[in-house]
Amino acid sequence: MAGSSIVVDRRKKLGWAARLYLPTMLRGLAVTGRHFVGNLRALVLGKERRSFAVRYPEERVDFPDAFRGMPVLVAREDGSPRCVGCPHCAAACPADCIRIVPAARVAAGGAAVWAGAVGPQPPERFDIDMSRCIFCGFCEDVCPEEAIVMSRLVELATDDRAALQYDLEALLVPAELLSRRLSFLARSSARDEPNAGSGD
Repeated sequence: MAGSSIVVDRRKKLGWAARLYLPTMLRGLAVTGRHFVGNLRALVLGKERRSFAVRYPEERVDFPDAFRGMPVLVAREDGSPRCVGCPHCAAACPADCIRIVPAARVAAGGAAVWAGAVGPQPPERFDIDMSRCIFCGFCEDVCPEEAIVMSRLVELATDDRAALQYDLEALLVPAELLSRRLSFLARSSARDEPNAGSGD
């Protein structure tokens, strides 16, 4: 459904008040004055002022579950990352800021297994250059293990570019701290299932 549109008659002549934007300025000043008087009255009477401002950093905004902050790696209960070193997130990243070095592989009996253990192993290196990350969430979308998710961390300001190079240890976050995001992803994937809710 298309949105509504406003037809502007460019041939219509504006009066002197409209050309000075006087009515619009007066309406804006009325709104500002109404808020000023209301807050001043509340201050004088000692009442709680109605404020839409967040007094950062003492107060924080509770971001919605769909909010995309800095990508982090989900840690298992034993502290190891869920990541298995596949190249999906690095390949999907449009900013090319993810670097993965998978664990060494050796051939045993004609089958490729991870060195030291059978089954997937965490990568040797996993680096994200946060100075290049654009918080798009593509890495999270393509991850088959739900090992990389977008967190609520957004405070990345620094004057040292090297401080924005995050390695595997710096990116690991326990799964319980990411429970809201992980449950949001589970709900989203359930909605995207082709037969979700069909009872089949």
